[in-house]
Amino acid sequence: MIYLYKDCQTSESYYITILEPTKSCQYSFNGEIIKLWYNSIGQDNFVISEASKRIIESDIGFTLWKSFAKLSYEFKIKNGISQMTDSQLGLALGYEDYLENGITKSTLIHIIVYEANNPLNCE
Repeated sequence: MIYLYKDCQTSESYYITILEPTKSCQYSFNGEIIKLWYNSIGQDNFVISEASKRIIESDIGFTLWKSFAKLSYEFKIKNGISQMTDSQLGLALGYEDYLENGITKSTLIHIIVYEANNPLNCE
């Protein structure tokens, strides 16, 4: 997907054909997240437009991330970080940043990492 975006930046949709059987994975990366992430590389003061924020926040993938991140954040508040996995801590920190700052470049990173590392996405 990364290379598709770089090579075909004007495309609004990407289609992938699986040529041989592999492990079945259900990734649902929001194209807006990927576009913003790559547009922000090397830019310290990258600003995410309100339109992009609305696209991301209306996506089911964001809703799932937000639900799991909120649970991890609440666990962190109640129990501290010593009983958390790295994944839970990452979710909690991402949610904390989201609460304080809204959708930022940091939020995008946390969503991408969650989606890529979520074992529930693969069978």
